[in-house]
Amino acid sequence: MNRGRLAIFLALTSITIAEFVTGATPLTKIVTDPGSFFFFSIPTLFGIYGCGVILIREATVAWGKGWPTILMLGIAYGILEEGVAAHTFFDPVNSTVGIFGSYGRVLGVNTTWAIEISIFHAAFSIALPILFSRLIWPGMNNFRITGRKGVITILSLYLFTLTVLDPILPHRPPFIYSVALFASAGILTYLSRRVPNNLFAPGKLHRGGINAKLLIAGLLFFPFIVALPRLQTALPPVILNVELILGSVVAYWFIITRIRGKSPRASAVLAIGLTAPMMLFGLVVDLTRNPLGIVAIFALICVELVSLRASKTNYEYAAIS
Repeated sequence: MNRGRLAIFLALTSITIAEFVTGATPLTKIVTDPGSFFFFSIPTLFGIYGCGVILIREATVAWGKGWPTILMLGIAYGILEEGVAAHTFFDPVNSTVGIFGSYGRVLGVNTTWAIEISIFHAAFSIALPILFSRLIWPGMNNFRITGRKGVITILSLYLFTLTVLDPILPHRPPFIYSVALFASAGILTYLSRRVPNNLFAPGKLHRGGINAKLLIAGLLFFPFIVALPRLQTALPPVILNVELILGSVVAYWFIITRIRGKSPRASAVLAIGLTAPMMLFGLVVDLTRNPLGIVAIFALICVELVSLRASKTNYEYAAIS
C-alpha cells in the first residue's frame, strides 16, 4: 500500500464530504472563478482539512487509540477551523451560519452554531474519511502514514494555514477569544489521549442483525444536527444547545453499543446512512447554483461502493471499538 495514496485519499475525502458535497465550496468555481479556486480554495482546504484529518489519524495510531479519541480530536479540529480560521463562531451575517448568527449569540459568540458545526466536523470531516480508509485498506489500520519529520511538516502546514486565514477573513475575534479557542482545543487533545477506547462499549456484545438499525441511525444524524435545530428556534438557546450535545452523545452510545464486534459491513452501512441525507441536501438545496456539485456526490457514492464491496471480504478490520 502506498502511504502517500492513503494520505491523499484522507485529504480528498474530507474536503469532498465537508465542502464539495455540501456546496460550502462550490465546484462550479472551477468554471466561474478558476483563479480563486485553484490558487486559494484548494491550497487552504488541503492545509486545513487535509492536514487536520491526517494528523488526527496519525495521532490515533501512534497512541493506540480508537473512535472516542478520533471524535474528541475532531471536535478540537472543528473549534480551530471555524473559530480561528473561518471565524464563523463570531460572524453574525454569514449565509452558512444563517439564523444562528443571532439565535444563541452570547457575548459575540454564536454558541448554537459553534456546537453544531464542531459536532459536524468531528463526524463528517474527520471520522468518516478515517472510517472509509479503514474499510478500504484494513492492512494499514495500525500503521503510520508518515514519520516524525512528516508529522512536524504537516502540523507546520496546518498551523501556517490557520495563521494565514486568521487575519484575512472577516469578523476576527478578540485576542482573548483566540487564546480560549486554542486552550479548548489543547484540553480536548490532552483528554483524547486519556479517554478509554471502549468508552460506552458494552461488556456483552449484541447478537443478531443490526444493519437496518445502524442505517436508520445514520440517516437521522445529519438531519438531527443540521435541519432539526433550525425548526426549534422558538426554544431558549440553552435548551437547544443541550439537546445538540446530549443527542450526539446518545447517538454515539447507540452506535457504539450495537456495532462493537460486528463485521465491517455494519460500519459500511452506517457510513452510507450518514452520508445519504447530506447528498440529498446537496442535490435539492445547492444544485441550482452549484451544478458541478453532482461530481462530488458521484465521487462520494463511488467511495461508498468501494467500501461496501471491501467490507464483504475484509475480516482484518476491527469494527468500531
